[in-house]
Amino acid sequence: MAAAPVVASAIAPIASGYARIDDVDAVPYLGDKGRENYREWVGRPTPKAFALSPTGVWFGAWSLVPADPSHPRDPSERALQVCAQRSQGPCRLYAVNGSVVWTKEPAATVAAMPAPVPAAAIQPVSYTPAAPAGAARKPHSRALPPASGFADGQNVEAVPLRQEGKDRYAHYLTLPSPKAFVVYETGNWRFWFNSPDSMTTLLDGCAREGRKCWLYAVDDQVVWRDDQQQRIGRADQLRSP
Repeated sequence: MAAAPVVASAIAPIASGYARIDDVDAVPYLGDKGRENYREWVGRPTPKAFALSPTGVWFGAWSLVPADPSHPRDPSERALQVCAQRSQGPCRLYAVNGSVVWTKEPAATVAAMPAPVPAAAIQPVSYTPAAPAGAARKPHSRALPPASGFADGQNVEAVPLRQEGKDRYAHYLTLPSPKAFVVYETGNWRFWFNSPDSMTTLLDGCAREGRKCWLYAVDDQVVWRDDQQQRIGRADQLRSP
């Protein structure tokens, strides 16, 4: 008697065109640990799914045989369930099998992000939790570089990136300060927000990776310059406050 065909996923979202499946820097919300985990997930066999939440929590699932028998067999359902359990809030699928299914979020969705859970309860996140309402705004740990005049901070189209990067910059503008946005020599990007060390965290990360990047914006002010020699690409270029 022939075996019944295996259904790879009960949830069948279509590719969104948001980014290439192997574009690790395009995945929102993740810190270095999350990006490393996503990079490993990309190499896993199908069926598979990767889910994440605005709090920086993620979960990658693969195969129809979960390690925990109580979890759903379907990788998409399993990724969403485990991610939601860890984040104590809603998660969305970023990728399924070989396609990115993530779509750009409206500002209203960003504004409704659930509060982060204690760091001990989740895997490392990409940012410092938001301060309580009414709390004093935190200053940057380094002096803010002067505006370059390259573009207005709200001008998304001026960002020297492909459309996916421009979309991520538009999302960056909705996030709380202190924050910073860097552009890589390779055409990728990364940002860090709600942390006084946003600038140094990003630039030190580029140095550790051995990849060249430069500050594009700090808070909502553009510091990028046409002349590469005048751009800020190292933490030691930043002055103390």
